[in-house]
Amino acid sequence: MLIVFSGRTASGKSTIAKSAAAALNGKTASFGGYIRHLAIAENLDPEDRLTLQNLGQGLVEADPRTFTKNFLNFADYRAGSVLVVDGLRHLAIHQHLKDLIKPADEFFLIYVEIDDQERVSRLTARGIPRMEIDKIEQHPSEKDVLEGLASAADLVIDGNIPVDRLTEIIRANLDRR
Repeated sequence: MLIVFSGRTASGKSTIAKSAAAALNGKTASFGGYIRHLAIAENLDPEDRLTLQNLGQGLVEADPRTFTKNFLNFADYRAGSVLVVDGLRHLAIHQHLKDLIKPADEFFLIYVEIDDQERVSRLTARGIPRMEIDKIEQHPSEKDVLEGLASAADLVIDGNIPVDRLTEIIRANLDRR
C-alpha cells in the first residue's frame, strides 16, 4: 500500500506520516528528501527551500512520469509493502503514482489541513522570516497543493489535532477499505 501525504508547508505532514508509518509497520519516504538528494548530486544547496522548489518543479515539468518512477525507485517501493510518503505537491505526480502502482497495490492520499495562523507560527518558529514564507507560498509548486490535492484526497485531516489521535483516524480509515 502506498499512503501519500499532501498539505501546505508546515501543516504537519512529515510528523503525521512518520507516526502513521510506525503504526502500520511501514517505511517512510519524502519527496523533499528525494529532491535534497538530487540537489546534493548536482552540487546545489540542499537546505535552500527556493532551490529545492525550483529543482523539483523543473523535474516535474520536464517529465513527470520519469520523476515519479525515479522517486519510487529512490524510496525502494515494493508492491504489497506499506510505504508512507510525505510531501506530494503536484496533481500530475498524484496521477502517475496511482498509475504506476495499480493494479498491484492500493493508493491512499491524505491531505493535511491547518489554519494559516498556526502554519505561519510553525514556520516562524523554524526561523523562517515572513518575507521568505511569502516567497515559499507564491512558488508554482504550491499551486496544486492549494487548488487540487485536497479535493483529490481520500481523507482530509486537521493538522491541529494531536498526532496520536490523527494516527488512530488514519488507521480506522484504512481498516474500512
